[in-house]
Amino acid sequence: MQLEWQHHDLGQQCIISELAGQTYQGNGTITTTRTYSAALTNNNVAGMGLMLSTGSATGTTTIARGNVAQSNSGNSSIARFYDVTTQNAVTATGFELNYDSTELNGNVRGRLRINQSANGGTTWSSISGCSPSTTNASTGKVTKNNVSLSGTIRFTASDSLNSLSPVFVNNNTTTTTTTTEAISGTISTWPNPFNSSFTAELDVAAGSYQVTLMDMNGKVIESKLVEVQNGKVQMNVSGEGLSSGVYLLNVQGNGSNTHLKVVKQ
Repeated sequence: MQLEWQHHDLGQQCIISELAGQTYQGNGTITTTRTYSAALTNNNVAGMGLMLSTGSATGTTTIARGNVAQSNSGNSSIARFYDVTTQNAVTATGFELNYDSTELNGNVRGRLRINQSANGGTTWSSISGCSPSTTNASTGKVTKNNVSLSGTIRFTASDSLNSLSPVFVNNNTTTTTTTTEAISGTISTWPNPFNSSFTAELDVAAGSYQVTLMDMNGKVIESKLVEVQNGKVQMNVSGEGLSSGVYLLNVQGNGSNTHLKVVKQ
């Protein structure tokens, strides 16, 4: 069915039923609002393809599904996204994003990773530790345990080699160690959160890397050129005088450009 800017409200009772290759398409949305007073267990809300299990009640919950690819950093997601709004802040102990193979939009199913945005798709973070399914040629899913739900968050999936964002989160919190497909190796930071400074360790391929600390608006705070030859390289990054909050450590080199989140206490 072609939505074409139509918006269908399923209310509190209706569900949808779709066949592989015959799903809702177009620029419109399908929306439902349900109230849950108990934890969810493998609940495919309104049959919309987002399967949730939660550790506690979500309260009044609105889910809107759109079938338009999300874009950022020159990359595009599958042609499906979900806007999830929960009354209560909860942890989705089970989070399963389903899609139809006609919605892959050039993404490779075996490399799909869930992406999230707290501002309607303006900026994105990629969730590490996702498990894409490749067993069914007609449909697919990407699963992740322990995803935080609070307020309104948009979710989609994209190829991990062409992610909507180089920023990675794990269980929806800041990671201290991140391994990405964009860089051949591992970048670690500690302590994280930090007080006045932190150590960044690059265990990556030989080459020149520009390591830059910036705020969430892209303002450069400190930048260093690091030469990696053999083995790991460690460097101290100063955060003296910074306000408490989240910052980005950008590592660029060998044709890659990767960000990690660090938190100033």
